[in-house]
Amino acid sequence: MAKVDPALFVALGLNSDPNSPWCGRLDLGGARTVGTKRIASLRTMHQATQRFFKEAKVGDSITAEVMLKYAISYWKAVVITLPDQWENQRYHLLTKGIGVYAMMSLAGYLVRESWNEAITVDFFVAKLSDFVDHIDWSNHGPLEGFGGAKGADMAFKMILDIRKDAFRRMIQYG
Repeated sequence: MAKVDPALFVALGLNSDPNSPWCGRLDLGGARTVGTKRIASLRTMHQATQRFFKEAKVGDSITAEVMLKYAISYWKAVVITLPDQWENQRYHLLTKGIGVYAMMSLAGYLVRESWNEAITVDFFVAKLSDFVDHIDWSNHGPLEGFGGAKGADMAFKMILDIRKDAFRRMIQYG
């Protein structure tokens, strides 16, 4: 499967690997959960992982197995840097469609930006901790009305803008 659909391989791996924060948490179908209690589905994670691959721009140079390792490391870093948003999913959009799409796009962007650094949990924590706490993931924050692919693109752009502003402040104020 890793060769046929690498994004699906990674999405399934995020749900099945015991090292993954998503292990056993993706909605695989069956009884529907609606509203704020809803969690990301396998389909959502598959589409988000396609965004991850697209942003990383790795082509065939990195295997799906390695990309799964990166994705697990990334989500571990997300749990470390956004513990309240991860734990209190009912009140935040981080683990819902728009958050998963935007964050997986960011993961790919950071992989592409790595410049041959070791891509580990520590790498992602260092990258995220500079700005990720400036993002309002609440259900009634700026991401509230975002939906679909266009909304995910807008959310990703907003995240990159917040990151750029955080770097600008660090440079300005040392």
